[in-house]
Amino acid sequence: MDDIDFMTCSADDVIARSLRLHPSLYAEALFAAANTHTQAAALMVHDATAREVAKRCAADCNNVALAVGRGHLGTLSFGERIQAFTVACRLQCVNFALAKAIIGRT
Repeated sequence: MDDIDFMTCSADDVIARSLRLHPSLYAEALFAAANTHTQAAALMVHDATAREVAKRCAADCNNVALAVGRGHLGTLSFGERIQAFTVACRLQCVNFALAKAIIGRT
């Protein structure tokens, strides 16, 4: 088993664990998150700023999912890293409080 210590690990460790343990599921979850952001952007007809943020989040999710498909993430932008970490936490059942602590250490 590929265990990490969630009390001392970094966000990059959580991302790397998802990439190692379940890359296809990770990519699918990132594409699903991108789809959710795209749908949200389509509903935000009266708030251009929120719409652009949702579109950027969707693009970040798609970029990371494509990189996962290639097998190597490379250098992630800030937004891509946040999306990658968020989805990895969901897949690994990391609760919000623990995720907040991990990202605070990073």
